[in-house]
Amino acid sequence: MNEILREFLSEQNSKAPVDFTQLDAVEFRNSFPDRFTEGSYQQNVNKVDIEINLTGNKISARLYKPFNISGTLPVLVYFHGGGFVIGTPALSDSVCEGLAYCAQCVVVSIDYRLAPEYPFPTGLQDAFEALNWVYHNAAALDIDSERIAVGGNSAGGNFAAVLAQASRDVVPTLCHQVLLFPVLNYGFDSVSAREYDQGYFLSREMMQWFWQTYLPEHYDKSDPLISPLQAHRLKEVCSATIVTAQYDILRDDAHTYAEKLKQAGVPVALKCWNDSIHDFILMPDKFPVADDAIVFAAEQLKNAFAIPPVTSHGERKWN
Repeated sequence: MNEILREFLSEQNSKAPVDFTQLDAVEFRNSFPDRFTEGSYQQNVNKVDIEINLTGNKISARLYKPFNISGTLPVLVYFHGGGFVIGTPALSDSVCEGLAYCAQCVVVSIDYRLAPEYPFPTGLQDAFEALNWVYHNAAALDIDSERIAVGGNSAGGNFAAVLAQASRDVVPTLCHQVLLFPVLNYGFDSVSAREYDQGYFLSREMMQWFWQTYLPEHYDKSDPLISPLQAHRLKEVCSATIVTAQYDILRDDAHTYAEKLKQAGVPVALKCWNDSIHDFILMPDKFPVADDAIVFAAEQLKNAFAIPPVTSHGERKWN
């Protein structure tokens, strides 16, 4: 373990422990910072908040577009993390700014509704509808409706993985998925979940609390809409970029998912950062390698955008 991580964990572990048996979700949300830090690419993108009309509801979103670039751009529809309970697009500002600039695309970050006020499946339904809205409003947003990707960190990675699986059967067809430390399975039995349970920022107890707050008890935890790792049909899912951290309880689930995708013939770029923890990509001031992870993900995304989409006849459409 390097000195940067050791100092960060020492600071975090010196704080009073959270009693999750008594934790009020709304109070926890209100105590959480809007964002961790300023990113390296803030001055390189234009950022504007927009409103999205869904069925019987309105939600907001944050749109990022690189400065000094014109024309119709590809788009990444992004979902922030926070265990389905906390967070807003501001929490992942630095990541979305970096992806927009480095991949030369528009990023639309969705402010989906949160549990416990809106438990599963509300947030996921918001994600589905928001993706559809982006597709149908491509002209107004000046984006290419044939080059749409999804992405997210942590809980947002869960939504992105579910949407990627669903896009084989519904419009729009997606060209790529960017999964950053994704929540892919309801379960805590992997080696990483056991080894890094305590003292590494995200614990099994915290993740269990998030699940209990988000997911009503009567739902089948193995449903791929909840646990995309449990999906039996992964053939023809869009290509994936998966970023993980060495000391993350979610690491092994992400690696297992990457292997399952590869076995189904899906191109996967997987990279695990050593001496790092869950969601380190949100904290470039604490973890200098955060920018390296953003550049890695952006390069994979940019490459995916360069591949022509598949037509209804199964052929590539070259412009």
